[in-house]
Amino acid sequence: MSCCVLGMSQETGTKIKNPEKRKIVNKALKAVKDKQCLETFSNLMKQFIEDLLNDPDTSKFGKYFQQNYAQRPEKWAYCYRKGLGINTNMYFWSPFIKKLSTIILMENMSRD
Repeated sequence: MSCCVLGMSQETGTKIKNPEKRKIVNKALKAVKDKQCLETFSNLMKQFIEDLLNDPDTSKFGKYFQQNYAQRPEKWAYCYRKGLGINTNMYFWSPFIKKLSTIILMENMSRD
């Protein structure tokens, strides 16, 4: 998950009080983000925003999403990033994996 999308997910917690709706919105957000086809993404994005704005429980997040993320999907939507030749999740996980590898290496060395 890119840091941009991580920020979106965190905002659902502050702007959507109902835990069940928050879970549904996060799942829908992931579905929108992960679409590889630009046309499918565009259609799903329109529907996602419309659904958010039409629900009193999610409209606050819908407005936030529309103002802060819907205007720049090339920063977070997979359909815009897929041609980059990198796995953007690796950028997020790389420090963790590096630290874990160091710990495992140190444990193995101490056993010898």
